[in-house]
Amino acid sequence: MQDKTTGENLRPVYQWVPFGVDRVLDIGCSWGDDAVALTKKAKEVYGTDINEQFIRKAQIKYPEIKFSVGRAEKLLFEDNFFDVVIMSEVLEHVTDEYAALNELYRTLKPGGMFILTTPH
Repeated sequence: MQDKTTGENLRPVYQWVPFGVDRVLDIGCSWGDDAVALTKKAKEVYGTDINEQFIRKAQIKYPEIKFSVGRAEKLLFEDNFFDVVIMSEVLEHVTDEYAALNELYRTLKPGGMFILTTPH
């Protein structure tokens, strides 16, 4: 799929996010190039990554998205905050998979959608 706003090819997970949700979190968002497509589907888009340089670049490039530096194992968001949490091609990079998944569950609203992909 190609994002009509940027002309870039998007990973399929972004097609799975429903339109009209309040908040979406993209964990491991890198430079934010995929997260920007979510601004057409959600009222608020958040992105987090452990790489501070990536986040600085993303903040400049896409100021409409709320980017932060952080680890999946210790998310800095309140409980039941997100309608959708995306972790695409990231779980294999975390130091503690159980802690990361527990954090995602904690920040996801009841009945929310969790999208997870891995390369294996």
